[in-house]
Amino acid sequence: MERELRVALDQDLAPSASEDFELPPPWFAETSLDGVSAGVWSVGPSRLGGSSHALRGVGAGSITDTAVELPEVVASASDPLVLSFVHRYELEAEPGTFWDGGVIELSTDGGASWEDVSAYVTPGYDGTLTDRADNPLSFREAYSGQNPSHPDADAVRLDFDTALAGEAVRFRFRIGTDQASGTTGWE
Repeated sequence: MERELRVALDQDLAPSASEDFELPPPWFAETSLDGVSAGVWSVGPSRLGGSSHALRGVGAGSITDTAVELPEVVASASDPLVLSFVHRYELEAEPGTFWDGGVIELSTDGGASWEDVSAYVTPGYDGTLTDRADNPLSFREAYSGQNPSHPDADAVRLDFDTALAGEAVRFRFRIGTDQASGTTGWE
């Protein structure tokens, strides 16, 4: 005997204070900032184990400049705005030279312009990306090499306090790579 089962699934597109990536987020879209890069970002099971999912950007072995934007949030007029996450990364680097890297940027004008979060907080970047290999993020401070607890993850807490009070804020995770070695990337 065959039976039909219909299930209604509601996905509310309203801003959320948290994202665990357990369902494919309806907002997920990779943005190519160089007009050609694609397929760098994905959402899938975390490589850290357990049942959780993660946003993942590959450290490509070609020149790329891509980002994933999070949904807009409106910062409280009086309470601190905090962006917290757990991550691990392995992006091309060698002692004294950072080739590939990831940065976190924010926009307060709907994505028309972006600035690094380091204008407001200390994100714990590893160093400045070299200009010797055509990385689109050359000369930028970035996460590069391996995170301190690699292969385990590290917690990051970016406390903007009330610097963005009342603002509509968008955050994005951005990766820039050169044309040399590929790595597992940023999760």
